[in-house]
Amino acid sequence: MNGNNYYVIFAGTGNESEAKRLIRKSLDTDLCPNVFYPQKKMKKKIRGQEVEYTSPLIPGYIFLRTDRVQELYQKLRDAHVFHRILGVREEGEDEIFFYNLTDSETDWVRKRMGRSREMGDDDPVIELSQIRFREDKSIEIVSGPLLEYSGHIQKINVHGRWANVRTVFFGREMDLHFGIEIVE
Repeated sequence: MNGNNYYVIFAGTGNESEAKRLIRKSLDTDLCPNVFYPQKKMKKKIRGQEVEYTSPLIPGYIFLRTDRVQELYQKLRDAHVFHRILGVREEGEDEIFFYNLTDSETDWVRKRMGRSREMGDDDPVIELSQIRFREDKSIEIVSGPLLEYSGHIQKINVHGRWANVRTVFFGREMDLHFGIEIVE
C-alpha cells in the first residue's frame, strides 16, 4: 500500500462519529486500514467562562485510506453508510471515477495535525493557534497551525475565537475555521 490513497466521503454534518462507527463495523481493516475525521480545538465563552471543545475541521466529511476503492465503494453503498464519495462519477455501468486526495492535500492534513507519521484511526485534533495584540492594534500569530498561513487568513473573529483560512482542498477553494487563543 503506498499510503497516499486517501478518499473522502460525505456522511452528513453532525454524523461524523456515527458514520465512522458504521464504516468500522461494515469493513475489515484489510480493505480500509484508516478511517478518521480531522477535528479542531475551539474555545468559546459560556456565562463568562472559557470552555474548550473539539469539532470537525470539515463538517460532514470522513477520510479513509484504501487501495481497493471500487470494492470499498460497493460495500459502503450496500451498507447505506454514506451520502457520497467525493468525485464519484458514474459513466455507463462499469466505470466509476474517484477523487483521490493529492499528495499536497494529504501533506496539508498531516501538517495541520502536527503528525509526520501515517494518519491512523484516531481522529487527529488541530491545536489552537495563539495570537496577541500588538501596540498598534494589529494581530501577531505567536504559535500554532496559523503561523505559516498568515497570508491565507481571511478574517479573525476575536469574540468568536476563530480565524477563517482560505485554502485549496478537494480540488476547490474552501474556507476552514481554526480556533484561536488570545495571549498576553
